Amino acid sequence: MRSTKRFIAVAIATGLVSGGSGAAIPASALAAPEPLARKPGVYRVTTQAVRTHSGPGSTYGVTGVHKAGMLLAASGRNSKGWTEVFLSTGGSAWIKSVHLTRATGTVYKVQAQPGANFRSGPGTNFRQKGFLKHGVIVPGTGNTKRKWAQLLLSSGELVWASTRYIVLMNATLTAPAHAGPPAADAPEDPPKEKRTR
Repeated sequence: MRSTKRFIAVAIATGLVSGGSGAAIPASALAAPEPLARKPGVYRVTTQAVRTHSGPGSTYGVTGVHKAGMLLAASGRNSKGWTEVFLSTGGSAWIKSVHLTRATGTVYKVQAQPGANFRSGPGTNFRQKGFLKHGVIVPGTGNTKRKWAQLLLSSGELVWASTRYIVLMNATLTAPAHAGPPAADAPEDPPKEKRTR
């Protein structure tokens, strides 16, 4: 019995298994199938120093490096083992699907024009640390306080933004789960433009 199992294992490894037509089935055809397309939502990076690229492949330009434990919002688009994720700087990038695992969290979209400020804590009394442009999609940790939500930027930085200016997305990321602020709404203190002489 053992010798039979061993023969089958060797036959599979060397591509000698025959199909019903008598033709040999190559070993490559018996490899594990490509993972199923990932659903939209929040995913955690499982490997240290994983690069994202501008397209679904390592030949595309590098857009960033993400540490293990980071959260990324995925669009649900996949191509040949790569998953599209959103960047808090705007736009999207692609990462190898094997480096992601499903995680708990939320996904927000900046609805206000021209965007929303993010701060070190849940309130305008906390220091303003930056600005998220209109349309940017960013993962949330699930932590909320009053009318503020904690977000995780692509840089790995944890920040807070007012839910007056960001809207919680639904499970498919195709529409807001509730109505967002009007398009003319603006942050309490938009970034000051640098004057040029």
